[in-house]
Amino acid sequence: MSDESNSDETPSRAEQWVEDMAAAGEPHWIVLGSIIGLIVGGSLLRSWLGLEWDATSIREMVLGFGLWGPLLLIGLLAIRFVLFIPSILLLTAGGLVFGAATGTLYGALGLTLAGLLKFGVVHWAGAEAIRAHVPQQYGEIIRLARSKAGTGLIGLVSAYPAGPIGIVHIAAAIAGMTLLPFTLSVFAGSLVRAGIFSFFGSQLVDGDTWLWSAALLVATVVLPLAFKPSRVWLLKIMGFGAREQRGRGDTQ
Repeated sequence: MSDESNSDETPSRAEQWVEDMAAAGEPHWIVLGSIIGLIVGGSLLRSWLGLEWDATSIREMVLGFGLWGPLLLIGLLAIRFVLFIPSILLLTAGGLVFGAATGTLYGALGLTLAGLLKFGVVHWAGAEAIRAHVPQQYGEIIRLARSKAGTGLIGLVSAYPAGPIGIVHIAAAIAGMTLLPFTLSVFAGSLVRAGIFSFFGSQLVDGDTWLWSAALLVATVVLPLAFKPSRVWLLKIMGFGAREQRGRGDTQ
């Protein structure tokens, strides 16, 4: 074999590091330490920024940054998993500040950037090394992400206004989805997700229309769960399907 083919099989430094830690039985301590570090660091950063779990306070902060407000909103969405602030609040605040259309665009950019950050971390660490430590209930997500319908799957889950989309984005990276299809599918789905909450946020300033817009928001979350095929599919994608199946097997 040529040197070129041998170099292709050589794991990256990050991947080799993950594998070495796994062989040494240390990943659990690393994960625990990372989680604690994220919680402490995120809390300190959130306190320093003065962020609260309130769309109105986020709106005031974004407005206070003037021309830099859009970049602030996009950045907060991109690192929200560190700040422990749900996208629902940030996207709603985007609608409050910029209106439905512009808030949708900024929201979609922030959600897509967050997905790309996760995509990059997985490829830096090595997808194969990470796959070995993925809980069994998320194996189905990786299988579906690797299928021909993978890009459509990523887009649909990114569009659904509830649920942990980060898990699916990580699964897509582990499954080996390439950058361009991943980016396009995440952005397309994020436009829908951001549009739903931005529209809701834009209606909060109007006391006559916010109630029906809230009803519309609830309907977009509940309706897919009202039908068994879509409900089963969503639960499977979010990693709950395997747990449910194991629970049924234990009771038989």
